[in-house]
Amino acid sequence: MADSRLPKTGGWRSARPPGAFRVADWWSYKLTPPLAMLWATTIQAGRPLLPSWPEALALIAAIAVCAAYVSLVNDHFDRDEDARSGKPNQLSNRSRGAVALLFGLVGGAGLIMLLLWLWLGVPAAAAAYAGSWIAFTLYSAPPARLKTRGFPGILADATGASLLPCLLAALLAGHAIGRPPDPFWLASVAAWALGWGLRGILWHQLADLESDRLGGVRTFGQRHGRDNALRMSRWLAFPLELGGFAAVMWQVGSAALPIALLFYLALLAARSRFWGARPRTLLLDEYYDGLMPLALVIGSAARHPADLVLLAPLLLLFGRRPARLAADSWRVVLTLWYRLRALLGGYRRERWRPRASSAKPVVKASEPQ
Repeated sequence: MADSRLPKTGGWRSARPPGAFRVADWWSYKLTPPLAMLWATTIQAGRPLLPSWPEALALIAAIAVCAAYVSLVNDHFDRDEDARSGKPNQLSNRSRGAVALLFGLVGGAGLIMLLLWLWLGVPAAAAAYAGSWIAFTLYSAPPARLKTRGFPGILADATGASLLPCLLAALLAGHAIGRPPDPFWLASVAAWALGWGLRGILWHQLADLESDRLGGVRTFGQRHGRDNALRMSRWLAFPLELGGFAAVMWQVGSAALPIALLFYLALLAARSRFWGARPRTLLLDEYYDGLMPLALVIGSAARHPADLVLLAPLLLLFGRRPARLAADSWRVVLTLWYRLRALLGGYRRERWRPRASSAKPVVKASEPQ
C-alpha cells in the first residue's frame, strides 16, 4: 500500500505556498470529502441532492474558514521550530497587529457560522464545528500543544481535520432532509473519517521527520519512529478506514461509488505499469477528493436528473484533481492505442514477410544428372 512509499525525509523542500492561509495546501482535500459525505447522507435517505445546496454551500464556507484558522494557529505557534529547521512559515515576517487582524477575521467568520447553526436549531452541527476549532487549538497551542505529546496529537488532528467535519456534513444533511441520520450511518462515517484522518496525519508527520527533528518538535513520528508509525497506519488506521467506507458504500447503494473506485485502482495500476509511477498522494486521496463527489452526483442523477446541475459548480470549485485524473486517463488510452498499433503492425509484418522456400529444387528431365 502507499504507506510504505513515503517521501524520503531529507529536509524541507516544498515551495513557499502563497498567502497566510495556505489555501492551495488544503482547498480540495479538506473540503470535498465532507461535501461528499453530505451528499452521501442525502442519497442514503433516498432524497435528491439539489435541494440541499444551501447546506452544501454553508459546509464549504465553514470548513474553509476553519482550515484557514488551522493554518494560522499552526504557523503562529510553530514559528520558533520552523526557524530552527528552515521550514517556511507564513507568519514569520508579519507584525503582531497583522497576525491579530488575521485571527480576528477568521474567528469572526467562524463565530457567525456557529451562531447560524444555533439559530437554525442544529445544535449538534454547531457542537461538531466548535469541536474542530477546539481540537486544532489543543493540537497547536500551549500549554496543551498535543502535537508534541504523541498519540493524543495525531488523534486531535484526525478528529479536527476529518472526523468532526464529516460528522458535521452528515448532520447538516439530516437538517436538510428533515430527519437526523441513523446511528449506524453516523458510526460508519465516523469510522471511515477517523481512519482516513489518522493515516493523513501519520503520512504528514513521516514526511516531516527531518524538519521536525531539526526544529525539536516531538511528534508521534519523532517519538516512536518511522516503523511504528507505518505499523499504526497499516494495521489500525487503514483497516478502520476501509471498514467504515465499505459500510458507507453499502448503505448508499449506488453502483457509481464502487465503479469509480475500480476506475481509480485501474488507473493506479496503469500508471505503475506504463510509467513506473508511484502514487503521488496518500493512497485513496485522489479517489476521495477527485472521484467520490463526482460519482455521487452522477449516481444520484440516475434517479433525479436535475442533480446533474451540481456538476458545474463542483468542477468549477474543485476541478483540478478530476482534470488531472482525466489527463492521466487519456495518456493511458493513448499508450494502450500506440502499443496495440505497434503490436498489430509487428504481427502483420511477421505474417507477410517473404520466407525462403525449404523445398528441394525440381530437376528437369532434359538436364544432365
